Order: sequence, then structure tokens, then C-alpha cells
Amino acid sequence: MIFDLDGGDSVAHHVDVRIRAVNAYNSGAGSYTKVAALFGIGSASLKRWVRKHREQGTVEPERLGGYRKPIVSEKNKRKIERWIDKQPDLTIVEVFLRYNKGSNPPASMSTIGRVVRDALAFRRKKKRTAQPSKTKKARSKAEKNTRSEFAR
Repeated sequence: MIFDLDGGDSVAHHVDVRIRAVNAYNSGAGSYTKVAALFGIGSASLKRWVRKHREQGTVEPERLGGYRKPIVSEKNKRKIERWIDKQPDLTIVEVFLRYNKGSNPPASMSTIGRVVRDALAFRRKKKRTAQPSKTKKARSKAEKNTRSEFAR
């Protein structure tokens, strides 16, 4: 089975095909070119799969695209969660400053915001912590003094 990933010449072969082709080559069914022709694949692909099987013991395809290891580890996500549980009125800025103050790999404000919002499922409360004033000047001052609180 072949999956066309981008509409072009790039294809990812099913793991079953990879395993059968590697086993055929390793059992001496022929050269890379001969075995590749039997399975309808490229000899360079077969060569890569045989090497990967020999070195890693698997022929599973690697992740495609620009996968990056998360900056904030699961351990550090739990640490942030404990901070917010202990002090629910922490702002994203305060979490960001506390996180980057420690011995953690530095993370941007948007990364910390995504961790709090998506990974930890905290949401910002929409309700104000202070009642707005009737006058425009006092209302803007009250808005500056309100703090976002987290809720699940």
C-alpha cells in the first residue's frame, strides 16, 4: 500500500511492505535493485530500510515535517500546574517570569501561554475581579487593576 503524502513523487510505504522487502533482502533473494523491483520500490529506499533495520531494529517511518521536541517538559508542565493550583490568580506574565527564573530551558511568553491554555486546560475567567466604575477614566483605571484568574 502506498500513501501519496504531498501530491508529488514523495511516498511513504506501508510498514508491511518495508518489513517484507527487508526480510527478502536479508534472506538473500537478490541485490538491492532486484528485491526493490520485486516490491515496486526504489533501491535507495530499500537500502535505507535495511540500514535502519540493522541499526535500530525497526523499519517504521520517521515523523514527517518540522517536528520539534517540546520546550516545556511534562515534568515542568506539572510544576506550572502546581503553581497555578496554589495561587489561582497568577497571570501568564508571572508564570512566565517564575518559569524562566528557574533552571528550566527558557521558554517564550507565548509558549507558556499555550502550555497553560492548551496542555493544562486552564482558561481565563471572563468575569472581572473588581466592579467597573461608571466614569470612563475610573473604568480604565479599574481595568488595569484587574487580574486574570485561571479556571478549569
